[in-house]
Amino acid sequence: MSFLGLQPHVTREQLRERLVAFSAGGDNRITDLSFGYRTRLGTGWDVPAGVLHAPASACTYEPQAASDVLCMCESWSNNREVPDELLWKDVPADRVGDYEYILDLLDWEANVDPDFVANRRLVPYETAESVAGDPRWVEKWIVYRSPTFSAKELTVEPGATVTVRDTDAHGVIVVQGHGSFGPHPAAAATLIRFGRLTEDEFFVSEDAARRGVRITNHSTVEPLVLLKHFAAGRVSPTA
Repeated sequence: MSFLGLQPHVTREQLRERLVAFSAGGDNRITDLSFGYRTRLGTGWDVPAGVLHAPASACTYEPQAASDVLCMCESWSNNREVPDELLWKDVPADRVGDYEYILDLLDWEANVDPDFVANRRLVPYETAESVAGDPRWVEKWIVYRSPTFSAKELTVEPGATVTVRDTDAHGVIVVQGHGSFGPHPAAAATLIRFGRLTEDEFFVSEDAARRGVRITNHSTVEPLVLLKHFAAGRVSPTA
């Protein structure tokens, strides 16, 4: 279960009361002011800076824009008490104890948006190139609501070799399977030993992306799955 944003009727004063309760010890129950959403593997959420969020305890893929502020507003997380200093971590020294300053960090309209699900839910959908119908690979937009970054999931079927083109430079993480990525061996990291390199991360320049990257899945039974993240945002008009 993930708790995201605030219920539309929540007031600034109600949230302030929960922040004040942070220092009292125990659970300030700030998630009572939110909606809880069941975890659905393969889907996600667009969570801009200033939106309260308590993600479920699952392994997540999180492309992020740069941010210079961390503020933990929940006093109890994963069955452990959150130390008080995390509430005030990036607050100027002369504003520590000022709950109005914390409230001003929030994007209030985004938090209480009555259409939060429609505006923030990320349900994957196939790229135009994938829809063309080559059975050897499937590519989906998985992050597409942010104006500053986006991401795709590429799946190459067992034994297949494909050439995939993009218009922009991007980073790549291999999350399942093994094969080759351009001239390089590629494999999901299952055991990382201290001081050893892995074969699961790549960077593709704009020129190489436009020429196309040749990808081969060396397995006869397991898909090769890659996550591709871009600096350019994609706000989808169809999703």
